[in-house]
Amino acid sequence: MKPMRSKTSGVWEFFQGLGKTFMLPVALLAFMGLMLGVGSAFSGAATIEAFPWLGNPVLQTFFKFIATIGGFAFTYLPVLFAMAIPLGLARQEKGVAAFSGFVGYIVMHLSINFYLTETGRLAPEEAMRQAGQGMVMGIQTFEMGVLGGIIAGIIVHFLHRRFHAVQLPDAFAFFSGARFVPIVTALVMSVVGVAMPMIWPLFAWMIGGIGSLIQKAGAVGPFLFGAGERLLLPFGLHHILVALIRFTEAGGTAVVCGETVAGALNIFYKELSCPEVNQFSVQATQFLSQGKMPTFLFGLPAVALAMYHTAHPENRKKIRGLLISGVVASVVAGITEPIEFLFLFVAPVLYLIHAALTGLGFMTMGLLGVTIGNTDGNIIDFIVFGLLQGWKTKWYLVPIVGAVWFIVYYAIFRFAIVRFDLKTPGRENKESSGGKEEPSGETGKTIDYNARKVLEALGGAENILSLDNCITRLRLVVKDMKPIDEEALKANGAIGVVKLDDANLQVVVGPQVGLLKNRLEKLIEQQRTSDHEV
Repeated sequence: MKPMRSKTSGVWEFFQGLGKTFMLPVALLAFMGLMLGVGSAFSGAATIEAFPWLGNPVLQTFFKFIATIGGFAFTYLPVLFAMAIPLGLARQEKGVAAFSGFVGYIVMHLSINFYLTETGRLAPEEAMRQAGQGMVMGIQTFEMGVLGGIIAGIIVHFLHRRFHAVQLPDAFAFFSGARFVPIVTALVMSVVGVAMPMIWPLFAWMIGGIGSLIQKAGAVGPFLFGAGERLLLPFGLHHILVALIRFTEAGGTAVVCGETVAGALNIFYKELSCPEVNQFSVQATQFLSQGKMPTFLFGLPAVALAMYHTAHPENRKKIRGLLISGVVASVVAGITEPIEFLFLFVAPVLYLIHAALTGLGFMTMGLLGVTIGNTDGNIIDFIVFGLLQGWKTKWYLVPIVGAVWFIVYYAIFRFAIVRFDLKTPGRENKESSGGKEEPSGETGKTIDYNARKVLEALGGAENILSLDNCITRLRLVVKDMKPIDEEALKANGAIGVVKLDDANLQVVVGPQVGLLKNRLEKLIEQQRTSDHEV
């Protein structure tokens, strides 16, 4: 008999899924940000003065072109969230969910415009900013930013879940099922849009209050953000905190090129694209890439080195590939879980220290006036948004601070591993490690995973209610946690297993998680089809 799932379990599932949906627009934003960074760096007056050959009209046209394209995601980020949230949360008819997200977002703003017009509250062009209004997709409405897209996306998700399979009477059968979702979305979001002028001030006040608290915290604000992000990461909820700081007033507001911009990342991108700005805002960048760099580029590689040096000599060769791949993921891609989950479960106190050191990295970069923006904190961000933007970013302080972080991380982790005999990779007792299998991929490659054995370790197809993934981990909803075999999962490539409650499970795999998820989906479909035929 299928166990009853608690309301708490459903809330966990929703917020995990919501955080995962943020990754689709954010991934696009990160890439577009690189284009914007390269374009603005090579078309800037200081760069041309230093390298006159870059002033060639053809080259300048090209650099300005990629900078213009790079600004796309920044300009349309709210509607991207409105579409990505229902798309990511939907289990069926995903295309309809995304389409309805667009419909709902536009209808909401059209209704707000209608209300403002009919009540005489539509501000003249020169006073829009003071009235909290702006232009969205050619519609004058409330300046809601990304939060407006998130609100619309969440509402559309619930409408889609409720109505995507609805059956109408025969006379209206054409509008049944998936076709009904954008229809009901338009109706509901029109009401939401009319109500929003009365509701929005409360949202604005709450977000403004969070932003005020963070700004008043001064240098401690970035510390709390950096440490908080790490502490939420094992639960998969860090994306929500990050989005709040990057895209809403909680991350600060600024007037850039005559336009009011809210959110740390939004401010940075607007400054990056504005030729009048000669210096990036520390108040914005203190929450961005620069804060991660001491840990991502130096601290976690030091952790990997400490694990290697403290492993039993006969095991070092076995774990070398694992550690190197983790370092590459952290330094090149800004993906840290492959290293973090190697010590999270064997030494949670070390993870708390790691979170504190990450927060200190954010605080230190801000206090030193470093201004390197973007999202990932990897070597690419360091080059594009640090080196290429010139001395004004104070990029040269990153390796200096990073060297200190490397020494501190290495000393703490090596001492703790040896002193407390922590069972980090390569230090397992012979009897407990001897029976472990190496990850045995179906093609024989070390980066592959044996999907059949992973499925068995998850309790089989019948135990999986929902299967999804984010950047590095499988996210599952299961019928029963008892059949979950953690040792078998780890023996077949899993880095860590997180049981959030009696139904929500996360299996940390690494950057190849998409490959494993696709294989699992095929196996589950095959097994269920076979069972149905029998």
